[in-house]
Amino acid sequence: MTSTKISAVISDADVLIDYVRAAKSVLEIMAKQMWDVHVPSAIIDEVDELSLTEARKMGLILYEPTIDELTEAAVRGGPLSERDKLCFCIARNNGWACLTNDGLLRKRCRGENVQVIWGLEALRILYEHDILSMLKAIDTAWAIHRVNPHYIHADLVQEFVVSMEEND
Repeated sequence: MTSTKISAVISDADVLIDYVRAAKSVLEIMAKQMWDVHVPSAIIDEVDELSLTEARKMGLILYEPTIDELTEAAVRGGPLSERDKLCFCIARNNGWACLTNDGLLRKRCRGENVQVIWGLEALRILYEHDILSMLKAIDTAWAIHRVNPHYIHADLVQEFVVSMEEND
């Protein structure tokens, strides 16, 4: 299967942290085989387990925001954090998808027709494009749950597993 190449901005470090802690190899596969994964440098700074050098080796593309993007993101008010606003601005301005688990950021993106991809949804897409096996996708989802059980609940992973098996 071939794919249309899209670029993804990883927001607020949530998805990035989950993949770095649970499955760096899958994040590298995403960045080298599926998408051009752009990550604002401010987001990389939030991830203690990932250096700039390692991020580059994994295929992540470090993005330096423009002055206009930084200025827009710094405007106070609204439910989004400054870093979420920054990811939104970058995704919107470049026509990229936003890879995030943050509900408020997803809502903002959808409201302005910015494509959004859930963290676990990325695993499904890798599987659908024959880049990742179903077993690896499911194992990775459970690994993400183990490192982030507060937000990636067992019920959510079980729904993911069932949907993967039903669509196979």
